[in-house]
Amino acid sequence: MCCEKIELGPEVNSRSLVCRLAKGGFPVPVIGKALGLNRTYCYSLLKPPVPKPKRPPVDKNAVVKQWIRKLCEEFPTYGYRRIQVMLRRRCNLRVNHKRVYRLMKEMGFLVKTSKRGASRAKRRGKILHPVQRAFPVRHDEGVVWERRMGISVCRD
Repeated sequence: MCCEKIELGPEVNSRSLVCRLAKGGFPVPVIGKALGLNRTYCYSLLKPPVPKPKRPPVDKNAVVKQWIRKLCEEFPTYGYRRIQVMLRRRCNLRVNHKRVYRLMKEMGFLVKTSKRGASRAKRRGKILHPVQRAFPVRHDEGVVWERRMGISVCRD
């Protein structure tokens, strides 16, 4: 019995291994010690597995989607951040703004944003080398005055 060789398939899990060894006549405590498993766990592996009851999938976002739809119909110009604030104020729902963005994107309620350009005036002209920018203006009693980018600087 101890010299028997048991052929194992390509996929071996502890349940199938314990069941094969138990059917082969080995005691469960010896199997547990040989495999490094707890004795009570080995006994539980010998019992048929209990199937878990299958529940239908529940949409966790269903309530949030309903409120988003109502708010977007009432305020069509509101973006996802304002809708998130309205969910918190009116509906007492604490929802992350990223979640609101994702749900509004899925439902097609995101507001189109206009792409704005720079509001500053563009300066055109030649960029001077740093040596050309700083040039000496006058020399008075060993003090050198320089003008750098419109700022007067005094160096000793």
